[in-house]
This record gives sequence, C-alpha cells and structure tokens, in this order.
Amino acid sequence: MSTSHIVELPFFVTIIRIAQLVLTIIILGLAGNTINGLTGGSGATFGLEPLGFTIFCCVWTLLVNAYLLATPIFLPVAYNMWGHLALEALSWLFWLSGFASTASWASARSGWGNDSFLGYPSSYKSYWATAAAAAGMGAIMWILYTVTLVFFCLRLHSHRTDPNNAHLSSLGLAEKGGEGHQMGAVQHQQQQQVVYPPSEAAPTPVQQYVATPPPQQWQQSPPPAQGQPGQY
Repeated sequence: MSTSHIVELPFFVTIIRIAQLVLTIIILGLAGNTINGLTGGSGATFGLEPLGFTIFCCVWTLLVNAYLLATPIFLPVAYNMWGHLALEALSWLFWLSGFASTASWASARSGWGNDSFLGYPSSYKSYWATAAAAAGMGAIMWILYTVTLVFFCLRLHSHRTDPNNAHLSSLGLAEKGGEGHQMGAVQHQQQQQVVYPPSEAAPTPVQQYVATPPPQQWQQSPPPAQGQPGQY
C-alpha cells in the first residue's frame, strides 16, 4: 500500500519521541510520589489539582507518542496528517499548562520541611522536591514538544506543496480514492474507443441512393382546365 499520505520527519524527531516517553515515566513517578505522600495513600487530590493534571499529561503523552511512532510503520491506514497536527498542538498546550501550574504550586510550598512553615513535618520537604522536579521536567517536555511541533508544521507545508502529492485530499487519506477515480476514467475512455485489427478496415457508411423516376415521367400532364365563371 502506498504511504505518500504520511508526512516524513527527520530521524532525530524519533529520538525526541523516545526521550519524551522516558521523561513521561519519570514525571509520572515524581508526581505520583508527591500525591501519595501528601494524601497518605488515600488518592484524594484536593488541593493537588496541578499534580493531578500533570499525571493526565503523562498518560496523554504515552498514548499520543505510541500512536505517532507506531502508525506510520505498522498501520499506515490509521495515520492522518491533520490528526497528527492536532495531537502535537494539544500536547504542546497541555504540557505548557501542566508544568506552569505545578511550578506555581511547588513555589508556594517551598518552605515545606522548615519549622517556620505552618509546622509541616520535615518529610514534606522531599515531597516539595519531587513536585519541583516534576515541574522542571515538565518544562523540558514542553520544549521538546515545541521542537516537534515546529518541525512537523514545516514538513507538513512542504508535503502539501509537493506536486507529487497534489492528488491527496484535505484528509490526507484519499490517495486510494484518487487512484480509483483515475483508473475508472481510463477504463471508460478505453470502452469508448474501438480498435480495429490492421487487416480490417473500419466500415464506411452506406450510401443511400434515392430512386429517380424515368425520363418519361419527368413531364407531368397539365392540370385539368378549370371551368369559366358561371358555368356548372
């Protein structure tokens, strides 16, 4: 099956995808450790919404990167260039919101573990550290998605302006339909054309002859004399 509807990206983008997956697993562990320590394992996220959103970003990234890495190789029919663009843009936006909110949350609790900060125990200092680390790595994730988004937009533009891909529709998956349409047109044209063997000539139209009357019938007898007025 042809894969001309797939936007080809440089190899280093694949390396970035793998790095994103590794960072995602690390951030997931850091954010999960903070939530588990502060809630005592109850799973409640009241007051920990930024960390909960960071975990959502991690799960989102695992699913998105699995799709972007696997479909061009193993399932090209499921790939869509506009869906790819939407996933890149949403991932960029999610990580921007995730790391910014987590960094703000951790900054407001930077005194955890100190006696002067509302009497929290010293163990809370490690939870602040893991939350701050999750925010810092989230910022790196946002930068990596900025790079992949920019490179994909550039390649998408060059892919769509390539004359070899002019037959693709806006969905990026209409190549099969375009080929079927062209094949149908060729078959229809071949059906209309009749090819005769070299030994046979094309039939000529039959000449139609009109029978002409014999010469003695060319002169018609004069019309009968009409009576004079008043005669019956």
